[in-house]
Amino acid sequence: MKQNASAEGKGRPTQTPPFDGQKSRKILNTWKEIAAHLGRAVRTVQRYERDNNLPVHRIRGADHGSVMAFTMK
Repeated sequence: MKQNASAEGKGRPTQTPPFDGQKSRKILNTWKEIAAHLGRAVRTVQRYERDNNLPVHRIRGADHGSVMAFTMK
């Protein structure tokens, strides 16, 4: 732990609060997994990505059409 030397901290150790969603964060690796998570068809999810900027990441250098998404986004 770091010691906070400011007037506010008065030398007490500082802690960063844990990120609650980190435990429930999951990586979805295929269109099928993303669609199942959202309860939609694959084509619908692909349309959401194209038209509504659904945060899906395309993997560079990977196989044709490889994607990745996080459940927290």
